[in-house]
Amino acid sequence: MDGEHSARSGYYRAIARAFLARRGAPFYLSPQDLSLIADWERLRIPLPVVLEGIEKAFEPGRGSVRKKIQALRGCAPMVKKSLDLHRERRVGKRRVKKGGPAEDPRLRVHAEVVRFLDPLPPAVPYLEGIYRRAQELLANRETGDALFEELDERVDELLLRHCGHDEKIALREAAIRDYPGRPPDEVLRIFHLRLIKHLREKYKIPYFSFYYY
Repeated sequence: MDGEHSARSGYYRAIARAFLARRGAPFYLSPQDLSLIADWERLRIPLPVVLEGIEKAFEPGRGSVRKKIQALRGCAPMVKKSLDLHRERRVGKRRVKKGGPAEDPRLRVHAEVVRFLDPLPPAVPYLEGIYRRAQELLANRETGDALFEELDERVDELLLRHCGHDEKIALREAAIRDYPGRPPDEVLRIFHLRLIKHLREKYKIPYFSFYYY
């Protein structure tokens, strides 16, 4: 997959948002960074693995000083470590026998959606409609990836809108504390990313986009 196509993909947008929220200005990626994302996408590195690597790359070092990373390639070593850990976790857990056909990610997404709905966590009733709709769309093999990317964005919007006040306050304060001196708009981006990640993990809310699997 070339850089131009990657720039239009949800995979690219998710990585760009995560990286730029932590690096700050300038709010664009270089051609080299775009090429790196295209390589990750071509190698089918799961999006959560890349995002985990980016997050770890920016973790404070000794003396709680946040690492200064100006280019996405500075996160590449941590992405590789995250990928190695991901592969280790999958050892012995593969559902497909060695030499067999690769598992259809659509089936995996459908299974995760069914799990989430049975039963739906009581704290997120506002998500039921969108996940019921996703079940219908997943049954239609002609439904393109772009629509599932849009559904993921809609879920994120709903989580931000309905999140409890206390959780918002705690995570916003943590973002301000971890990124002192950063402009308010940058802190807000970091806060939103952390809040969505926190809520999806807390309620085990699955993604629809296939590159998460």
